[in-house]
Amino acid sequence: IKFFEYLLKNTTFIPSGKVIPQLTVPFIENINFFIPEISVQKKIAAEICQIEEKIKKLSESLTAIKKEKDLIIKDVIGS
Repeated sequence: IKFFEYLLKNTTFIPSGKVIPQLTVPFIENINFFIPEISVQKKIAAEICQIEEKIKKLSESLTAIKKEKDLIIKDVIGS
């Protein structure tokens, strides 16, 4: 399921409908996806999850570093 989540999130759709965009059955039935074997899907999903976890940790580190920088600037400037 995780594989399909990534697949759909990273597929560009041009929806029909002017006021409320929508994907219609005729539109969807003409879309072809390459679906690898389940073992490959699981491997891809696991690798993406690992990368997302790294991104999350790096983002948290960046936030902490920015706060540390602000504290240093505040300490130096004295405001």
